[in-house]
Amino acid sequence: MESDDIKREERELSCKLTEEETLDYSRRLAGEHQSKTQSELSKKQAMSEYTAQINVHESNISALSQKVSTGQEMRQVECWWHYDWENNEKTLFRSDTQTLVKIVEIEEFEKQQHLKLRKKKEKKADTEPLKESTEESAEHDGQGDMLYSEAVTLVEQDKTIFITISFLQKKLKIGYNRASRILEDLMKNGVVEAPDNPVEAGEMYECQDCGSPEQGVHSDGCPQADSFDVEE
Repeated sequence: MESDDIKREERELSCKLTEEETLDYSRRLAGEHQSKTQSELSKKQAMSEYTAQINVHESNISALSQKVSTGQEMRQVECWWHYDWENNEKTLFRSDTQTLVKIVEIEEFEKQQHLKLRKKKEKKADTEPLKESTEESAEHDGQGDMLYSEAVTLVEQDKTIFITISFLQKKLKIGYNRASRILEDLMKNGVVEAPDNPVEAGEMYECQDCGSPEQGVHSDGCPQADSFDVEE
C-alpha cells in the first residue's frame, strides 16, 4: 500500500539493450534499408515511364499543330525521274500532280550504267544483221542448208523416185525458191541426175490412177501409194 508521500509514473528513459534486443534491432535496420532502396527504385521507374508518356504527348501535339496550321502533311507519293544526259541533270516529278520536285546532277554510277546499256544495245544492233545474213546464207547455200541432208536421205530411200521441186516442197515443208536451190545442188553434187528437159524438174508427172502431179506422192487409196510413197 502506497503512502501519501510516494507517487508512481512511467517515462521514456535510456535503457541498456540486451544482446538479443540488439540482434533483433540490427535485423530490422537491415530490412528498412532494403525497403528504402526498393522504394527509391520504384519511384525512378515510375518517373521514367511518366516522363516517356509525357514526351510522346508533346511530340503528337507538335505534329498535329503543324498539320492544322499549315493544312499539309508529308506522305509517300509515287515519283519518276527524267534524265537529261546531255546536260548531266535529272529531274524528279511527282506522279499525282505532274509537278517538279527537284533537279539534281546525275550520279556517276548512273552514268556508268547508262553507258553499259547503250553499248549493249549498239552491239546487239550490229550483231542482228550479221545473224540474219548468216542464216540467210546457210538457207541459200545448197549443201549448207540444214534440210539438204534430209533431201539426200529422201533420194537414198528410193532411187526410183523422180525428185522435183514440188516433191521437196511437200516432203520438207518449204517454199518453192528454197526447194529449187536444194534440188539444184543435189544435181550439182551428183545426188540426182539433171533432166534432159529442164521442165521435167517441175510437174511433168501425172499418176494415171489418182491424178497426182508428183511421182511418189499419191492420194489415199491410190494403188501406186504403197510402191512409191516415201515416209515423212
